[in-house]
Amino acid sequence: MSMLGRLCKGGVCTCTEASFLTDEAALTVNMPRKTLEQLALDPSVTPANVTIEGDASVFEGFVGMLDLFDPSFNIILP
Repeated sequence: MSMLGRLCKGGVCTCTEASFLTDEAALTVNMPRKTLEQLALDPSVTPANVTIEGDASVFEGFVGMLDLFDPSFNIILP
């Protein structure tokens, strides 16, 4: 099983094999997928089971870019 990483630049995250990772990364974040999903739906919730190595303000900046939205919005209006 290969390790996957997310590269975020300009507010866009892409998932790729972690072979591109270097020691120059400003931040490394490890969390369960469920935590990432919860964070994406509601960034105001404090994430649990998150391990941060590096500058935590980078992660806070990323979370600050996430939009708040109503997950029960109508996809098709009646």
